[in-house]
Amino acid sequence: MRKVPDTSLVPVVRIDFGEDEIWKEVWPEIISPTEDGFLADVELVEDRSAAALDAITWAETLRLAYPGEYGHPVLFVADSLTMLVTDSPLLVVDLHEQDAHPSFRCTPRTVQSIENNLSLANMDFFEFAESVPPGGIFRGF
Repeated sequence: MRKVPDTSLVPVVRIDFGEDEIWKEVWPEIISPTEDGFLADVELVEDRSAAALDAITWAETLRLAYPGEYGHPVLFVADSLTMLVTDSPLLVVDLHEQDAHPSFRCTPRTVQSIENNLSLANMDFFEFAESVPPGGIFRGF
């Protein structure tokens, strides 16, 4: 079963490697401070062995591997949609709760808010997931 390496910070897992120029724009958006000075405590994990997998399938496999026992409340996945769709939405996966909520997508500039609030337990995953418009992307509150 696929595993995410142990990381000291919340992982951002890159599984698409076809668009390096786009990734060079996305990663700085994730790690740069917000207007309020908040930083995402994230670590890049590049999983080239998962490049052929659909991100949703990959995320569901991870969820089964970590039923409420992974050290971080969430992980972010940069897949083919991240690289090819306007706004570069990342997949956000709930690995912390026993009754995990459906994954959703977010813009790179909202990773800071999601990671900070979930890591500090200021908010729950469902609060973000339920704020996403149908078929849409979380862009903040």
